[in-house]
Amino acid sequence: MAEEALAIALYCALKEKEFKKALIRAVNHDGDSDSTRSIYGNIYLIILTLIRRVDSWNKRRKYIR
Repeated sequence: MAEEALAIALYCALKEKEFKKALIRAVNHDGDSDSTRSIYGNIYLIILTLIRRVDSWNKRRKYIR
């Protein structure tokens, strides 16, 4: 069950570019949709945090040069 939820959440994160569409896809299936939604939300937050951190690093590099 956990493997299936993780697989569906990863698929949604990779397939859809918009948060809302991916979340709808993560919830609308025959499996454990609340777990899938939770896992997808965590994946999304990790990706968002990494993007913001990289942007921050790039801004700092501009000041150093």
